[in-house]
Amino acid sequence: MTSFAAVWQGFVIMIISIVIGVLMSFAGGTVIDSTVDGFTSAGVYDVPADWDTTRQINILINIYYFIMYLIPTIGIAIFLTTVVKRQKYDRYGNIYEDR
Repeated sequence: MTSFAAVWQGFVIMIISIVIGVLMSFAGGTVIDSTVDGFTSAGVYDVPADWDTTRQINILINIYYFIMYLIPTIGIAIFLTTVVKRQKYDRYGNIYEDR
């Protein structure tokens, strides 16, 4: 059976990673929105494809969004892995101890 300390440790890691993801979404979203609005109002964001064929601004924005969702996903995976692996080893680890 999984110990409370193992579940608590995985739970804390999961909560911290979710909080980091939420903070990144608010802080980064504000910065990205204001930057895109500024570029759009200046007329340099929605330009023809001849000017920016690499679309580097959109790539950086998408990478930030990917990282923003990746951190909470890793936290949830750590929590589930901790609980499942500890249960597996706790359940079958002491099979010969009674002899």
